[in-house]
Amino acid sequence: VDVLSGTAGVVAHIWKNHRDLGNAVAITTGSYIITYAHLSSISSNIKLNSQIGLGGVIGVIGSTGRSSGEHLHVQVKDSLAIGGKNYSPGEQYN
Repeated sequence: VDVLSGTAGVVAHIWKNHRDLGNAVAITTGSYIITYAHLSSISSNIKLNSQIGLGGVIGVIGSTGRSSGEHLHVQVKDSLAIGGKNYSPGEQYN
């Protein structure tokens, strides 16, 4: 299953075989950093500092890193706060 970007932004980080996150991509919007983790593969169009549009393909759902099964881990952090504030999916962050 393809993982699509939930926002337009810039690719800020790419991890391959990270101990915890596995294959992961972080996209910054300027105000927020959205990380997509445990991907089985990262799309070849994902390059550091490249632009990605809303709905752009990031990769494929997987179970890499510290994971007990196939799923998508999405983390949203406030990039303006010291240390970054985490948001749960139910919180409004716009």
